[in-house]
Amino acid sequence: MKTIYKIIQHENLKLETSLSKDELLKRLANNIEPRSASRNWFTGRSSSSKYFEGSLHENGFKINRIISYRNSFLPTIIGEIESLKFGTTLSLKLRLNAITLVIGAVWLAGIIATGIAAIASY
Repeated sequence: MKTIYKIIQHENLKLETSLSKDELLKRLANNIEPRSASRNWFTGRSSSSKYFEGSLHENGFKINRIISYRNSFLPTIIGEIESLKFGTTLSLKLRLNAITLVIGAVWLAGIIATGIAAIASY
């Protein structure tokens, strides 16, 4: 099971901060822009100077890093925000895109099938 865990890359993180939930949401909002299909086709950048695109709501967010090139292995970051007595807990899930996982699994299955066929015909 440990091997499968390493093949399907994902990460769960839990961060604690002394910032209030409102202050954390404000800082996130300053760095997240709505998902946009109107990015510059050549550079991948928008006219905004924000680092992430996605959605932000009262108890969490779902974002991706804005980059100027294609990268199918860039994770989606899903965050949940929970208020504590003296601060905030931020639970993060970093996941690959589901389509990337499916294509990777099909590719790996093809490589394994080719290897088995090559050994069987030898």
